[in-house]
Amino acid sequence: NLTVVAICQHALGLGLGIATYLLLRRLGAGRWGGALGAAPILLDAYQVDLEHYVLAETLFQSLLMGSLLLMVWWARPSYAALAMAGVLLALCGITRFVGLALIAPALVYVLWARLGWLRLVALAAGFGVTLGFYTLVIRPAGDDAPPVRSGYFLYGRVAAFADCREVPVPSDLRPFCLDESDQVDR
Repeated sequence: NLTVVAICQHALGLGLGIATYLLLRRLGAGRWGGALGAAPILLDAYQVDLEHYVLAETLFQSLLMGSLLLMVWWARPSYAALAMAGVLLALCGITRFVGLALIAPALVYVLWARLGWLRLVALAAGFGVTLGFYTLVIRPAGDDAPPVRSGYFLYGRVAAFADCREVPVPSDLRPFCLDESDQVDR
């Protein structure tokens, strides 16, 4: 049910705003500073619009915020908190490919904050074990899921503006052409 998806994503969006406010307050921003920091997440029409669609953005943002909370909530986070932050960062990377790059700034933060080598290893291990488990166990079992570079992804990117009258389309692919009424105004 798509209504349930929208409700869950709105709840995640509200949680993001609350988490942003609480984190900013924890880091020393006053009430107004926390409110100003949370306002873009809570009041941005684009953010609310994204929460109505079946997209990975809200989940990605929530996983990222969770990892950020685990890393900076305490002055010296525990090994378990950093390992869990690594797990959430790996899940960010699984949710959206660009999330894989987020481990680099997280590792730099642990080094910069001088949290110690064991905490750095805990963060990297949480990330590596989760990503390795997904790569070796879960992904091979779900071969029916289309990879990012498949035709499904490309179709989703061009279907709204492609004009099948102007390009040669094989007859077996003609059902995928949108009607003129479905086309985006150019």
